[in-house]
Amino acid sequence: MLQRQSTGNKDRLNDLIDTGLLDVSEDEIFDRFSRIGSELFGTSIALVSLVAEDHQHFAGSCGLPSAIRKQGGTPLSHSFCKHVVWDAKPLVVNNARDDYRVSMNLAVEAFGIAAYLGVPLKSQRGHVLGAYCVIDTEPRNWTDQEVQLAEDIGLLVSREIELRRTAETLMDTSMQLEMAEEKNVELVQMMLHDLKNPLHTIRLALQILEEADSLEDDQREVLEMCTHSCVEMNNMLHSFIVSNKTKVTELSVRRKYIASEEVLTGIIEQATIQAKGCGIGFQAQLERCPEAFYADPDLLNRIIENLLANAFKYTPKGGQVELRVRPIENGRLTLFEVEDSGTGIPAEEREAIFDQYFSGKSGNHESIGLGLAFCKAAVAEHRGEITVQSAEGVGSTFRFYITND
Repeated sequence: MLQRQSTGNKDRLNDLIDTGLLDVSEDEIFDRFSRIGSELFGTSIALVSLVAEDHQHFAGSCGLPSAIRKQGGTPLSHSFCKHVVWDAKPLVVNNARDDYRVSMNLAVEAFGIAAYLGVPLKSQRGHVLGAYCVIDTEPRNWTDQEVQLAEDIGLLVSREIELRRTAETLMDTSMQLEMAEEKNVELVQMMLHDLKNPLHTIRLALQILEEADSLEDDQREVLEMCTHSCVEMNNMLHSFIVSNKTKVTELSVRRKYIASEEVLTGIIEQATIQAKGCGIGFQAQLERCPEAFYADPDLLNRIIENLLANAFKYTPKGGQVELRVRPIENGRLTLFEVEDSGTGIPAEEREAIFDQYFSGKSGNHESIGLGLAFCKAAVAEHRGEITVQSAEGVGSTFRFYITND
């Protein structure tokens, strides 16, 4: 006894959905297959019908009333094609009114269907997705040759559907790979950008050593080699970042409660070295600093380091940089401020400096537009906001806050 296949079969429906054709109507290729069938068999209607769980969808059609064509399908109560799916074999109806299988089907009266010949459209995994069918409004006796011809055309339609499914799958895979590649490139970009900060600190430490009077000639030579290597590495990093620009988008964020001392101690030590190497004063005002932050420690560290690195970069020798941390709004938020007495930011650039790859220039320093774009994205992930207040020749103050819950 033949086991019927349900229209709600999960694997079958997954194959059907994977084709991407349930959202496609009046497709040129499937309309052509329908016209070919109508002309070859001399019928008034021909369809490429895909049978979903509760309706049939016409991927292609010929001869349908305009109202039905506009709807793109019918309920299963008006479907002969569901029988092709159930039985996984051709359905041959010579006279619908006399055929017990379909005589009660609502399409007999609604659309005047008298004769029907439908063959299975199968997926590569063998699931019947629907039917290729030709329909007449007058009874007729279908011949074996006509059934074979319909099966041959149905095989071609099935192969076209499989090509669509494969194309849909490949497109999804391609998009996933593209997104993964973009994310990986972004990660590399940000890592390379952040390497510039410790490299700059090493360079400043070497400058401090170079100023010592007790150096021997061979020691000074080694320092010069190290300094030259730092410059070369910095140039390579800059070139790589500029030539491989990408978007700063998704950040992996893992917020937790972390002691503020754990975050700030290393930052302040590094900033002190940087300040000394640049001949700049540095202070950290932490009297009101909360005992803990609710933040991703790595991202928060990078935000502050980026802002301090910029402050030291744009502040001339003899200037001052200050880091301040304090609670606001009754402790609901934590505010961070990095203030410098540097060159300042031109008024026309203050809105754009947080845009990725904004190519700004202040004094002799050119920006490649990654650091502040990262800061903006990372602060947003902490449900906060970053702003800047600046005046040319006076200095800048960058402020950002993060939520504490």
